[in-house]
Amino acid sequence: MFDVIRFTYFFFSKTNASSNLMSEKVSYQPFSSDVYAEHSVSSSSKIEQYSFGDVKIKFEKKEVWRNGVRLDLSDKEFQLLRYFVENRGKVISRGDLLRFVWGYHRLPNTRTVDVHVAWLRQKVDQQVNPQYILTIHGKGYKFSA
Repeated sequence: MFDVIRFTYFFFSKTNASSNLMSEKVSYQPFSSDVYAEHSVSSSSKIEQYSFGDVKIKFEKKEVWRNGVRLDLSDKEFQLLRYFVENRGKVISRGDLLRFVWGYHRLPNTRTVDVHVAWLRQKVDQQVNPQYILTIHGKGYKFSA
């Protein structure tokens, strides 16, 4: 099933040094929830607990421990950590994190992911030379534990 929307955009013409506002009808296929369903099916195999380095995570209780001390993670930090663990070894783009952890359908230009990853690293990894939550420049992040 295809819907039609009116798409308006602005462009600058180099040939006649003028700017124009164009509007045209564009047909598209509405976004299907099947894309998100694939993710939810893959993450439905629940991990009850997970350990790496000196960190132990108990997912059912939403508890994270490091060196025997319980860490105070925000809900979003815990969701981010869970997503990293469920997708360990994979490069995860900022866009995927915004979609699957924050629930954004449109991708805003934001530093939210970077800030939350930095906060999470302060608690479960090292800020300098992180071992587990790695930045893959130009691509996103990778959890390797």
